[in-house]
Amino acid sequence: MSLFEDALPKLSDAHISRLEAVGTRVATEVGDVLFAEGQDEYDMHVVLAGTVGVYDDISGQRELLIDQVGPGLFLGEMGLLRGEATYATAEVLTAGEVLEIPRAAVVDIVASDPELSEIFLRAFAARRQLNADSGSGLTIIGRRGDPDALRLAGFAQRNYLPSTWLDPADKGAARVLERSGRTAAQAMQTTVVTWGTEVVLDAPSNRELANTVGVGVGPVVDGIVDLVVVGAGPAGLAAAVYGASEGLGTYVVDSLGVGGQAGTSSRIENYLGFPAGLSGTELASRAVVQAERLGASFVVPYRVQSLTTSEEKGRTTHVLHLDSGDELHARAVIIATGADYRRLPVENLDAYEGAGVYYAATAVEARLCGGETVIVIGGGNSAGQAAIFLTGHAHKVLLCLRGDDLRKGMSDYLARRIDNHEQIEVRTNTEVTALAGEPVLDHVTLTHDGEDTTLACKAVFSFIGAKPNTTWLHGVAMDDRGFLLTGPDVPKPARPEEAGHDRAPIDAPELQPARLPFETSLPGVFAVGDIRAGSTKRVAGAVGEGSVCVSEVHRYLQN
Repeated sequence: MSLFEDALPKLSDAHISRLEAVGTRVATEVGDVLFAEGQDEYDMHVVLAGTVGVYDDISGQRELLIDQVGPGLFLGEMGLLRGEATYATAEVLTAGEVLEIPRAAVVDIVASDPELSEIFLRAFAARRQLNADSGSGLTIIGRRGDPDALRLAGFAQRNYLPSTWLDPADKGAARVLERSGRTAAQAMQTTVVTWGTEVVLDAPSNRELANTVGVGVGPVVDGIVDLVVVGAGPAGLAAAVYGASEGLGTYVVDSLGVGGQAGTSSRIENYLGFPAGLSGTELASRAVVQAERLGASFVVPYRVQSLTTSEEKGRTTHVLHLDSGDELHARAVIIATGADYRRLPVENLDAYEGAGVYYAATAVEARLCGGETVIVIGGGNSAGQAAIFLTGHAHKVLLCLRGDDLRKGMSDYLARRIDNHEQIEVRTNTEVTALAGEPVLDHVTLTHDGEDTTLACKAVFSFIGAKPNTTWLHGVAMDDRGFLLTGPDVPKPARPEEAGHDRAPIDAPELQPARLPFETSLPGVFAVGDIRAGSTKRVAGAVGEGSVCVSEVHRYLQN
């Protein structure tokens, strides 16, 4: 079945009969607008008679996305479930009748009716993809090398928001700028974000953009929640799915969006059940819908700055202090903040980050590489996947690593593909030692066995290892590299009372305190995924840890 067919399934009379119990029949006339692009709240509509057209207003020119939505078909997409504003306009083309179903009722149906849930979720996901492919949604206008433009485009992709990135000189940008009251010269200096005919933002922060389109929920939560998951990578998303499915009041906090490092992967080829592989965006977007359908809430983009504990009514409560000044109070916390990529040891690196040096290889960065020679640094799977993905955009890819054997850090299946790829040249014992260009990168110096070579290059992708994202944590046991120790790896206290646990020991009370396998040195605080010392640093491993850890949270909360 094609993506377009997935997007337009026809409901049976039995389906419509079930929906009538929660919907209202409304007569329609030609020209009636059922919902408009940028509208904050909108309902789902099932067409009973007549036809409806779905339009987009990209570049100031109204374009028909879906023609003749007729009887038995329904309107709405992924944002309807997530509470996001809509990215299109639905207008009646032929008078008739629709069944109007409130958003809250749709959410309830998705959670309780397996048959309709499958139909709706498949259609909504396909429509979101069609929106993204058509360039509908947000329009970001900013020059190549503008860190704000790259940041906003990356944020949109990370959060599965349809968007188009135009250079001020690109065809179509002039119409958008004219409509928004900006000039190309202004857009060269300050990135402009537009949406529909009303919304114009000048270099907004990620949070301002999120608030505009309705991504996530606000951080203000009354009372104490059962579980807060910090980090929305594969481990955090798995914890959210299982926490919510098992009845825990679950909130997920992330400073960027969903997916983590895996969300920037162009293709995950060794994930169980997907023989053709899947992208990090696909994995993350599906997991978010699944978690939200089960009742989890996402607080993005907010950064946790510190974690403290307090005693309330005889119980320990964990307090997460956010960069907005807000606090989240939780009975248990799962830390899944993963790891950040290490930076190249080059003197003037700061000047080129986002302007030629990148730490992800997604469609956002790839659009900057058309017909160019690009450099990928690193010898792990992330570097290999990036190199293969970029061959679809760049003329040639130089894969450079400090070691002398690609297979020391890369899976064999990936190394074999690279060896046989005519667009990829592997250079061993090679490092990037200098960057040059004004105002963006245009030359790179590579050093091989002490000899320097300078070549024209506008994009360097760095995957040279990762460091744990634990700088915000204090008073938690870590290994010598900063990864969180859990379970039996946590150092034993000198005296039992220093353990901070009031529960009975699990296996050997004379040897260790009562600490669960994924529990850190702080009671009720758990660590999963890349942040945890000893983890496998693989997507499947992270998903497994996040899933299993929830059972430990239940065990902790029952004491």
